[in-house]
Parts: sequence; structure tokens; C-alpha cells
Amino acid sequence: MGGAGANDSLEGGYSSQVWLASGEDKSALSSGNYYYHKKLSRYDERVENIDLQSQLLAKLEELTQIKFLKK
Repeated sequence: MGGAGANDSLEGGYSSQVWLASGEDKSALSSGNYYYHKKLSRYDERVENIDLQSQLLAKLEELTQIKFLKK
């Protein structure tokens, strides 16, 4: 998605990854953190909701008619 409906600038979409990969900033040398625009941030806590993940996968199976492997 781009243009006026984009939720970020093109550069904003990759700047944190480049900053982390270059390792030139001491704060970029830590591991196991989430960064947004080069700032330590919180991830969306919905990613920890197993029921929500299951609902999403079920809906995707319904829409695509592709069954996901179950563990």
C-alpha cells in the first residue's frame, strides 16, 4: 500500500533495520528488543493471544481454501 493511504514513509519502513544492521550506534547492539523508527518500543501485545492467532488462521483457511498444517 502506498500513496496517501500508506501508514509510513518508504524510508520509515526500512530505516530501523538498516540502523540495527549497521551496528554503528551502541543502542543498536542489543538483541531481543523491538524498535520502531530507531526507538525502543512495545510490540502489539495481540501477537501473544493464541486464540486470536487461531481465529486468524481459521479465517485465512476459509478465504484461501488452503489448509494449514496442524502440530
